Amino acid sequence: MSKPTNNQEIFNFYNPDVLFDMLKIKGFGVDFRYISDYVNTKISMFKYKNLPKGLTSRILETALCMKPYLCFYKNSIYPEGILCQWRPIGDYDEYWMPEKVELVTFTNKVIATVKFEEIVQVRDNSMNILPIITICQYIDKISYVETTLMKNVKQARIPAIFTGSKEQVATFNKMIQKAETNDAFAIGDKQITEAMAQYNFQFPIQPESEIEIMKNYMNWCVQSFGIYAGSSQKRERMLTGEVQSQNDFVDMIYQDKLDNRKEFIELCNEKFGWHIELVESYKEYTEEHIKLSQAYAVATIQNQGKFNPEERGDNNEWYGIFYNDLTRCINRW
Repeated sequence: MSKPTNNQEIFNFYNPDVLFDMLKIKGFGVDFRYISDYVNTKISMFKYKNLPKGLTSRILETALCMKPYLCFYKNSIYPEGILCQWRPIGDYDEYWMPEKVELVTFTNKVIATVKFEEIVQVRDNSMNILPIITICQYIDKISYVETTLMKNVKQARIPAIFTGSKEQVATFNKMIQKAETNDAFAIGDKQITEAMAQYNFQFPIQPESEIEIMKNYMNWCVQSFGIYAGSSQKRERMLTGEVQSQNDFVDMIYQDKLDNRKEFIELCNEKFGWHIELVESYKEYTEEHIKLSQAYAVATIQNQGKFNPEERGDNNEWYGIFYNDLTRCINRW
């Protein structure tokens, strides 16, 4: 297999200009804001301890989000190990796996050509599809709806045209000046009132509906990498089974990402003698958030007004009311 040409190279995630060019994104503006929000959230979900020298959790998770064909490798030149990319060369076996691979750094420096079994593949998900691709697909939809919303809002600002006498014009202008303060304004001329009533502006789609569509896309985006996000519908409108099904779907996505990380960590520790540990930052935050929310709810019910987070333990009598619910939430992990 030949080396990728320049237009086939995956983008350098340290250079936003290259990132936007490869993803056909306009750049600074709406898309840039959402990329910052969603990518930062995505790469903060997992942390690592005891990584090879120079490698940080941020670099590893950013690479998992934006770079394909990642692997860990260790030799005499890199005795402490290195995270790099692999390129298939030569023939393939019966399961379409390469017999040999060429290893390159993120700066496209060739490290070595080795047998495929000498590396440990590093994947974000089982299909090894870059999360940045799906994130950007959702951002395109969010931006499209947001642009439509802004056009509708702008359309509502189109000035209306009225005809009338000089006195009527003066009355209109005075009324318009009251728009900023929203003060009451009395009109004695019936003709003016009738003229204004005929300009009943109607949106082709109500802004509330557009905002709901946009929120759904936002929720689906974060759900695509395993984070709970409620539906824009009110919970009382959703059946218990629908809520459970939605949560199970997100759990499966998160579990797949977790399993892939556990797999390459276990293989690296066994193959290279490392002691990498995985920290589920999102899980830890969620568990802590659930505990604080439950404690606050109980304190509010009992009119305590506030609570001491240090006293929310299982042995605390007032906290124990919701302990079973809390346990069920945590056991989902």
